[in-house]
Amino acid sequence: MDISGVLAQVKPEKEKDVLQALRGMAGVEVHEVLPGGRVVLTIETDTPDDAHDIAG
Repeated sequence: MDISGVLAQVKPEKEKDVLQALRGMAGVEVHEVLPGGRVVLTIETDTPDDAHDIAG
């Protein structure tokens, strides 16, 4: 199992769509949405290589 911590920066006008997409991805968990479009999330996959392919 591989768990990656990610801090993503999202454009304010895209935040709603991006969060919806992230929450719909298997293995992705959004933990916090911070001011300024920052999003804290984790990606949990079987192998590190799988994390690169999470969005399909």
